[in-house]
Amino acid sequence: MANTFGDITVWTFIATANVTAGGQFLADSGSITDPGYAFTSDPNTGFYQSADNNLDITVNGVNYQNFTGSKIINIVRQALITASTKNNCDLSFDNDQDSGMMQFTADQFLVALVAEGEIAVGCKGAPQDREVHIPSGDLIVADRIVAGGAVVGATFEADSLETVGDVTVGGQIFVPDGSAGAPSYTFSNYTTTGIFSILENAIRFSSKGVEKFVIGEGSHTSTVRMQFPDGSADAPSILNIGDTDTGIYFPAANEVGFATEGAQAGYFDAEQDLYVTNSIIAGGAVIGQTGEFEFVRVNDQIEIQIGSLSAPGLFFAGDPNTGIVQTAPDTFTFAAGGLATMFVTTSAVLLLPQLQAVTGDAANPQYSFALASVAGMYVEGFGGDLGFTTNGVSAMLIDSATQIVDIPAGLTVGDNIVATGAGEGATFEADSLEVIGDVTV
Repeated sequence: MANTFGDITVWTFIATANVTAGGQFLADSGSITDPGYAFTSDPNTGFYQSADNNLDITVNGVNYQNFTGSKIINIVRQALITASTKNNCDLSFDNDQDSGMMQFTADQFLVALVAEGEIAVGCKGAPQDREVHIPSGDLIVADRIVAGGAVVGATFEADSLETVGDVTVGGQIFVPDGSAGAPSYTFSNYTTTGIFSILENAIRFSSKGVEKFVIGEGSHTSTVRMQFPDGSADAPSILNIGDTDTGIYFPAANEVGFATEGAQAGYFDAEQDLYVTNSIIAGGAVIGQTGEFEFVRVNDQIEIQIGSLSAPGLFFAGDPNTGIVQTAPDTFTFAAGGLATMFVTTSAVLLLPQLQAVTGDAANPQYSFALASVAGMYVEGFGGDLGFTTNGVSAMLIDSATQIVDIPAGLTVGDNIVATGAGEGATFEADSLEVIGDVTV
């Protein structure tokens, strides 16, 4: 072994044994293919300097690692490290050996971040899965989390969470209350549209920064129209919870239908007419043209209040004391101005004021019968004679001026005829004829 003192400058130095330097061992900066420090049998593998304050490692003429004053750059993007334990990480810190990064094959973690000897974040599963697991604790991110797959479990605190796939949590997701212009849950390209909550017990929906719909504790409020499918009687569009075959639906264009127990109860048509399948039972008044609808068409009965003469159960708009009232069982009464005008019972019709009719003739009597409309009583003209007709032919006429009775076809009497005045014309057939005045034959 030779001892030298002072500087030695050589072009190439090959050591076949140990070399001990009392000072610095200075070499040329070298290059990737010709490093300053190399090996006899592998001259393009070793150490070189690519720039001031840099140390580079080259293997077979390829730059593998670069060390600077502030960082280490792994050029080839791969470092083979022997698997270790959670208390002795592969990559750790000088004073904290149980915190860092490692490969933990016991739990099939391909790579894991360890904090104080426990796995904080781990990637496991088949290469195509690449799932990230957080066994315990929280993951706190200063900016945002971008995930290409599902995010499962744990608690996240971040400014935003962005995923390409699904997000599945085992507990709650907490976000700021937000506002209509900056909702808490929103979309990448529509940041003023989403969900927020500015008051307790209410969820609000906004579109383009304007509140559109509110779900409250006891009610829902919408500032825009809500659209529903047409539906049907057995599956209405608007229904009650737990009663899926009762509600409102739209049977045709410009029609609104109502269904109960899967069957149509009624509907409004395009002319605003109401059609009812069964009965209308009204606890109060059923109001006609000036009220809710022009007319009611039903297939069964309309039930109304009994009412009174001053407030009939069935009355007319603008005249509430004129109509029909029930005054006794099986009896109904017509009232006018709060007074009874006609009673109808099962056996008779009773009129309180006069019953007046327009003029007629023998063929069209004012008073006739349902089964014999050409038999009855009539008055010819205004203030004319009073006539009785049978089969459309005058049978008797009483002159309005003289009160003389004219019987064109004759009068046959089975008993007495008693007259208080003179009897003129006609032929009488009777057992006896008794008059108080004269009889002219």
